[in-house]
Amino acid sequence: MRADGALTVTFAAQDVFDTYAITYQAMPWLEASFRYVVFNPGKKFGSRDELRDRSFEVKARLLEERALLPELALGLRDMIGTGVLASEYLVASKRMGPVDASLGVGWGRLAGRPAFGNPLAQLSDQFRSRSDVDENQQGLLLGSSFFRGRNVGVFGSVAWDLPRWNLTAVAEYNSDDYAREVALGTLPDAAPLSYGLKWRPMPGIETTLSHQHGRDVAFSVSAMLDTRSDTRVKPRRVLRSSRGRRSGSQASDSIEFTRWYDRLLFDVERSDVLLLAAQLTDGGDVVWLEIENNEYQYHADAINRVLELAEVHLPRRIHTVNVVLNTDGLRHGAITYRRRLGSNPFAARAPSHPRAIDVIESRALDAPQYTTDFRKPNGGIDISVGSRLQLMDPDDPLRYQVRLRIGGSADLGADFYLRGAVGLDVYNDFDDIDRPSDSILPRVRSDVARYLREGDNVIDSLYLEHRRTLSNGVLFRGYAGILEQMYSGVGGELLWQPFRSRFAFGLSSNWVRQRDFDQDFGHRDFETVTGFASIYYASPIANFDFAVHAGRYLARDRGATFEARRTFENGWSVGAFATFTNVSADDFGEGSFDKGLFFRIPFDSFLPGNSRGAYTT
Repeated sequence: MRADGALTVTFAAQDVFDTYAITYQAMPWLEASFRYVVFNPGKKFGSRDELRDRSFEVKARLLEERALLPELALGLRDMIGTGVLASEYLVASKRMGPVDASLGVGWGRLAGRPAFGNPLAQLSDQFRSRSDVDENQQGLLLGSSFFRGRNVGVFGSVAWDLPRWNLTAVAEYNSDDYAREVALGTLPDAAPLSYGLKWRPMPGIETTLSHQHGRDVAFSVSAMLDTRSDTRVKPRRVLRSSRGRRSGSQASDSIEFTRWYDRLLFDVERSDVLLLAAQLTDGGDVVWLEIENNEYQYHADAINRVLELAEVHLPRRIHTVNVVLNTDGLRHGAITYRRRLGSNPFAARAPSHPRAIDVIESRALDAPQYTTDFRKPNGGIDISVGSRLQLMDPDDPLRYQVRLRIGGSADLGADFYLRGAVGLDVYNDFDDIDRPSDSILPRVRSDVARYLREGDNVIDSLYLEHRRTLSNGVLFRGYAGILEQMYSGVGGELLWQPFRSRFAFGLSSNWVRQRDFDQDFGHRDFETVTGFASIYYASPIANFDFAVHAGRYLARDRGATFEARRTFENGWSVGAFATFTNVSADDFGEGSFDKGLFFRIPFDSFLPGNSRGAYTT
């Protein structure tokens, strides 16, 4: 197992197949992999193998390595789909100085060179036979084949570290005999012994050159990223008081620096936070500050900055500061801070002592004595060069578009917002996509190839949105317009998150109409209504969040989507989802059911300033 949170991307090339893989250490004891395999990549003359296969693998650690005990892991390879590479294994690994040795037993493809009979057959005769591989079956769990078959194979490897040259020498015995590829003419035969050299030119990068099957030279390269890496501490502005400064070129004429609210407003905005309002309660001893964080990746950083400035600017009679978070009209969190004033307020910092800060229930400031009069409408335009990716398509592992994206958002007042974006094509290789869907369902998403081909310069979105906090913990948003690449419509969402609860509950519904392929203002005939009830759970285990969404989908089928996501303190998140409805695998077509992986990579990890932006795919 790699370190917890390690994300590894690998490309491996050999005569039998090319492999593109994403491996994620989801937990210290659990590894998950997604593989895209191109069989017969060199198009060998005489080979009848044209398969391109997608598969999942999970590996769980059963025993952790000790002084005398090896590490023991159980794995399921190609557990969903065609089963072309399907195998299950139990493997032990032990490090002895510079040597790392592994020995395992395998079923399925890893029993191609049988070593002994399947011991599980002693428990039931069902373990004696294994289902034949069906290359037309896609997306189904192969549970009826797990650990089955008449025989079991034995495989193993030895790796010897050579730190002086930053190399590792590897030799292995493979129990897979590649019978399928030999039968299709890709290989004349396959020897079990292979050997190679691994080289690490820099941290996180590993390349391997090997001799495999007794005849082929193979190459692989992998890059590992630690998604749990510590958050970068960025340079902070030195706290300086604006006390006594007169309004001029650096401030609006409406700023009056004789008032504590205006001084606090001026410095808070210079710190990339918006101060919306303030209310004094309890005879002026308690202040409620409502703020909006649009720049800081972590709300805690924005709150901490406001508290630091509050120490400087608030009158000393105020002993408690309550901060309410508001994002585009949605109040979604609040904290209370009991001040500890020293003799020098300019040296003060918001203390991190747990008794000084607590989470409290968010609320509206019903009678604020101070409010910031923002000009309405206001907004901004963002211009960037970006990309659209189509990853792991059955015909190609990667297709992409480079384009210029122009996006904007305008606050119209009264919690109404106008949002939109257009995309201008610079380069794409979508023209050679030609894969018709084999589903009998309405083409609600499977015509994505035509949208990519025919939509070079497009309207990504253009819609009006209203967001409002209805009561404590109850949030609402409604929207109408061009919502996304394929659909326009009108819809809304209601979310209830009880205070201090790990659960939240949601309702959502949309009426939508399918857009034309060129993604201008035209539409196609297809329209439908969707609706969902959702339950969210923020688990206490390793920052895992779970959700279940049950309802009616675009294709008018009914079912539920199950979602799991892990978020790290640096903002990275990785997750997976699967949807099961009342549509059979045959009617659904390729893939058998909807499933996938998603990633969120925060820009804040790479940019010098603060940013709440992120790349998601």
